[in-house]
Amino acid sequence: MRALFLLLVGCAGADYTGTWTVQSAEFVTNDCADDGNALPTGTFSILADKTQIEIDFGNGIDPIDCDRNGKAFTCDEEEFWSDIQGSARLETAFTPSGTLGSELQATLTGTTSCEGADCATLEGLGDVRYPCAMVIDFTATL
Repeated sequence: MRALFLLLVGCAGADYTGTWTVQSAEFVTNDCADDGNALPTGTFSILADKTQIEIDFGNGIDPIDCDRNGKAFTCDEEEFWSDIQGSARLETAFTPSGTLGSELQATLTGTTSCEGADCATLEGLGDVRYPCAMVIDFTATL
């Protein structure tokens, strides 16, 4: 399937295929009291065809398949990060969406959830209630 996708990249969409560099990133909403670790930085890659794109942020995150309609794209929710602290499991998942162009404009809409006996302790330490929400806007150039 991936080979077929790569062959299709030669069609329309190849103008967005390549390595993108994050130019700016900011929280629109940060109910999770994140100190900036969730903000995208550095580079990521995109493979594009007429109807879909694949975003690979690296960092051990599986590539994300997204639907494309013209320059606009929407993706399914994807786990970006998880951690175990004591008997608490924290998990952050984001739903990417945006617009392709000479500059990519994207939004990551996310939630951090917590499961386990130590979640109440973590909430008290971080002045956070789980699940909590984050919305991040970022731009990138090819």
